[in-house]
Amino acid sequence: FDRLAGLQKQGKDIQIRGGNKVIEITMANTHSEIEIETPDGTYALKADWLIAADGSDSDIRKMLNLGFYGRTFFDHFLICDISTTEEYPDERWFWFDPPFNQGRSAILLKQKDNGLRIEYQLGFDTDKIEEARPERIEKNIRHLLGEDVDFIVDSASVYTYQCRHLGSFKHNRVIFVGDSAHQVPPFGARGANSGFQDIDNLIWKLHLVITGTAQECLIDTYNEERGQAARENFESSVRSADFIIPKSKISGSYREAVLGLSRQCVFAKQMVNSGRQSEPCTYDQSSLNGPDKKGLPKGLRPGAPMIDLPLSNGWLSDISSHNFHILAFGIDTPELLGVSGMMVEITQIHVEEPSVSETYLGEANKAVYLLRPDGHVAARWGEYDPHAIQQVINRFMDQNQEAS
Repeated sequence: FDRLAGLQKQGKDIQIRGGNKVIEITMANTHSEIEIETPDGTYALKADWLIAADGSDSDIRKMLNLGFYGRTFFDHFLICDISTTEEYPDERWFWFDPPFNQGRSAILLKQKDNGLRIEYQLGFDTDKIEEARPERIEKNIRHLLGEDVDFIVDSASVYTYQCRHLGSFKHNRVIFVGDSAHQVPPFGARGANSGFQDIDNLIWKLHLVITGTAQECLIDTYNEERGQAARENFESSVRSADFIIPKSKISGSYREAVLGLSRQCVFAKQMVNSGRQSEPCTYDQSSLNGPDKKGLPKGLRPGAPMIDLPLSNGWLSDISSHNFHILAFGIDTPELLGVSGMMVEITQIHVEEPSVSETYLGEANKAVYLLRPDGHVAARWGEYDPHAIQQVINRFMDQNQEAS
């Protein structure tokens, strides 16, 4: 929203059109022709670029007859949000094979304003329509919370775990983001986070291409990088689902052994997998990655997301922008560097602050980091070399160049 507001301030024509439904798409190499249905009739649009963010049941994906590949876990779950006057701690509760839902699992999450989110495993042979009836929902909730708890059901639905994704997120000038491109179970907030990360990855690249600053092939790196992220989310979600819903006697025995040992053994606690929390992807294989100075912390190598830290005058993220940004640790530099018609801001950071030095320098005493507009590290050096920085940024604009 901040970026959209910024575009509006620059005079860009942004419209939000309610009651509009895409009913047909014709793709070409340089544009897409879209037919749109409204209550007042249909009209046509010619779009240089179309971002398809129309969810897991994407009509645009279906119109283009694109395959959605992966796994479906044939087990149904009830998910519901309730309001209650009862007090619950601010933590996540997970039950494996509890007495109130034998052979299955249940999850409880504290929400704001005394709200609770409940996920209740129902079984693969469940009648979804029957389980969605209000009296059945109330019965399942009372099994978990107790018969004497007062609550109001705010929303409820029955769903099936799925891990699926497109083979490619870019088809000519149509680009898929969020659930229209990939779908994962609700483990670790991967669905929402990966959707925002898709946009963070795409929008600055699209801006550079639309303004003529970069070549169109820069958009191909969106599919390259976010495809890697989708596969990582897929694999992590499958591991979690296999632990929560064992598919064989062996996997069931493994889970029981882990849960049994976790009461006494620290190593077993780390093996309990009720859904690992989402983490931003490090684009290790990205063709956009520039050079890396040996000896700097591995966790901030090219392709990795920046790590936010408190500084004496605020937070590190406060000084970054939606453009390329240079961070100079312990090195004197100018305030700006001109590259490809852009002025890239340079921020000098004092290394006396222990958290900064440990996180960004490790055992080194100085370094220069180049950050991409989405906050991922593009390259890093031991010295300030404006020519080397210009080469890396120019390579973003022309994918045919080689980085030194």
